[in-house]
Amino acid sequence: MEALEAFARPLWGLVPLAAGGGEFAHWELYRRGLAHGPDPRHPEAWPDIAAWPSQAHVEMAVLGLGLALAPERLWHPLTPEERERLVAWLQSINRAELPRNNWYFFRVLVNVGLRSVGARHDPALLARTLDAIEDYHLGDGWYSDGVGQPCDYYVSYALHFYGLLYAVVAGRDDPGRAARYRERAAVFARDFIHW
Repeated sequence: MEALEAFARPLWGLVPLAAGGGEFAHWELYRRGLAHGPDPRHPEAWPDIAAWPSQAHVEMAVLGLGLALAPERLWHPLTPEERERLVAWLQSINRAELPRNNWYFFRVLVNVGLRSVGARHDPALLARTLDAIEDYHLGDGWYSDGVGQPCDYYVSYALHFYGLLYAVVAGRDDPGRAARYRERAAVFARDFIHW
């Protein structure tokens, strides 16, 4: 699992770099990783994680973001077979019983990423997951980290962060929700500065 985490985490910086027109000389390493990781026959295969919550579900979020913001780096270079394996591996998040907290945004980002490249995804599950996240909103931009859970650093670190990413990558398809996420973040920031 550490190898997957080490592979995926730099993408949180590299994907926005690519989306903003920045250069990175080693995209070929990521192309190979995306080809090898989802291939169960390859020695560098990522874990099979279909049904249970796993750290791999966390790492999937940035892959979905990468498909949405930097497909020319992470999707277009793959062969049709490599794409199909990547889609199948990413779709396993839709069968997982994720913790009912900020992890729901991992499923959201994966499905939005798949949708953005025209790959199979689950629109109904995406809608239900987004609706569930709405139930975490407590008002005035504050969220709990799941229904009945506390307000903690995940309010800013995850819920607003992922919500704003959603607003960027899906705002055209879901302008109302994108506007709510932006407004909630702005309202929350005025309180959070004092917390």
